[in-house]
Amino acid sequence: MHFPSVDRCLAPLLLLAMLTPAAPVIAQSPALETPVPPQEAQPREPGLRVPAGPEIALSGARWRVALDLADFTLVREQNQGADNRTMVFLHRDSRIQLTVTLRPAIGRLGPQDYRAARWKRLIALDPPETDETFWERGGVAYLEYGVGSDRHLQAFLQHEGTRIEVHLAVRRSGGADRETVERLIASLAIEERSPLRRWGLPRRSDPASR
Repeated sequence: MHFPSVDRCLAPLLLLAMLTPAAPVIAQSPALETPVPPQEAQPREPGLRVPAGPEIALSGARWRVALDLADFTLVREQNQGADNRTMVFLHRDSRIQLTVTLRPAIGRLGPQDYRAARWKRLIALDPPETDETFWERGGVAYLEYGVGSDRHLQAFLQHEGTRIEVHLAVRRSGGADRETVERLIASLAIEERSPLRRWGLPRRSDPASR
């Protein structure tokens, strides 16, 4: 009995395989982690609302400097034009004084530049500053230092063409004063002003408006 060769038996199968379109091969890429979207900058926690009374702001400005002034009283104010204002507050503990100054910004300088310029002047004074600390948070450049037994905190920030400097001075500073310093730092922010307050008009909650 004659058997066909293996090549002759497989030929039709090979021809069929050649004519049949191959199924597309899908490359299996290695598993990838789901991309994480970039974290959006979170708005700063707003500062504590200042009770009815003097606001730290320029006349007609849409914003103000928010600070926890619950234990402070305005004792002095100086205005040199519509864009230059200094306000001095005294704490119920007379060892503690707060000064806030608003002035026009200088060119392209920012908070860290203002801090560097201030520190350059401070280190030339006598007695020298000690135990200095520099840090930044939320667009604010901070500087803390000691002069003898006194403690100073200065904060520099800028908003809509105005540079703002906050200076807290504590004479004969002790450990119990740290709470006042930390509360002031936590409350510092820029907030929108009420349209009435923007132009110096009293609000209904103000005693003067009753």
